[in-house]
Amino acid sequence: MIKSKKAKKAEYGTVNVRFLALLTDEQKEMLPKYFGHSRYVYNYCLQYNKELYEKEKRCLDNKKLQDQLPILKKQEETSFLSEVDSTSLQQAVANYWSAMERFFSHKSGYPKFRSKYRKESFRIANTKHNDNGKTDSIRFDSSGNLKIGKFGWVRTKSICKMPEGEIQYATVKRNKTGKVFVTLTVRRDKAPDKLKPTGKEVGIDVGIKNFAVFSNGVIVERPSFLEKDDKKIRRLHRSLSRKQAGSANREKARQKLAVAYEKDSNRREDFHNKLSLSIVENYDLIAMEKLNIKSMLKDKKNKNLHKKISELGWYSFMSKVKYKAEWYGKVFVQIENSFPSSQICCHCGHQNKEVKDLSVREWECPDCHTKHDRDRNAANNILREGKRILSENKKTK
Repeated sequence: MIKSKKAKKAEYGTVNVRFLALLTDEQKEMLPKYFGHSRYVYNYCLQYNKELYEKEKRCLDNKKLQDQLPILKKQEETSFLSEVDSTSLQQAVANYWSAMERFFSHKSGYPKFRSKYRKESFRIANTKHNDNGKTDSIRFDSSGNLKIGKFGWVRTKSICKMPEGEIQYATVKRNKTGKVFVTLTVRRDKAPDKLKPTGKEVGIDVGIKNFAVFSNGVIVERPSFLEKDDKKIRRLHRSLSRKQAGSANREKARQKLAVAYEKDSNRREDFHNKLSLSIVENYDLIAMEKLNIKSMLKDKKNKNLHKKISELGWYSFMSKVKYKAEWYGKVFVQIENSFPSSQICCHCGHQNKEVKDLSVREWECPDCHTKHDRDRNAANNILREGKRILSENKKTK
């Protein structure tokens, strides 16, 4: 019975919720210790296994590395590790081993040593149990303050609504502007409410000229803020380069640049979230094409194209459409990027290989003489291919 309850609970999945943390002066002094100690443990694991492999051609796994943490705390030279929450150190070991697993499965390169000048973050697991048997080392009080293990009670500013469920982790991160955010990983108690069916289907083709073109003719234009933010960021970069290293003016220029980057990122995230939710609300079947963005960025012929692809954030947008469709009971299907969606006539199925050139925006089918807009034709083919894949999957089941 207990196992079935756990399995049923796990079906609802997890969701991340972010809060702006308003720290006290004491917590601001404590924060670098958490960052530094987590970074030290991560680098220690990396160095230890590196030396062990060179000597004995083996390495310790996650559990054996975590067993070394109590030993490190007892040693005089590393006794400072006792100053922070033990689960933050355990999570640092888990993060290292997760990076090693990605390396073993050829999903990423060999892990690198972490520097204090780059990512600053730590994670605490919700493990302590109260009298009712519920975890409460991470919890809210009646006034909305958040308890984060030994780090203590933190005043927070809500950015989005807190879902119902059990808090599993709290990840504390400081960005380059100096703001501190707490991201809670929450296991849902219940599934999100399903959206009402609309009976509509859509194929979506993303691009550079227009951000997205739908199979029904809807065009989502490229966000105007991208060019404005890019000009401002380039100007601030030039300003920063003219400041003397180590001066107060250079630090002010660096702060302004960090704020500009943060605003640009927030605008892009807001654009992706609103558009993806609108798509999921209005369509029951959503078909999109997988994009090999890494290979696109490896092409050295057109560096200006690289920048345009990177700033649009196609992967982030597609992932948002995918998980929101799953949440709200809609169907999302992706077709392989090898499918020639732009070359096939959506009316007769004739493949015109001459259209492979990206500069060809409109063309006429040599077989049925139908005139096509490149992007809308591709969106129609993506929808048709997505429906074909779904029908084949139903037959195999």
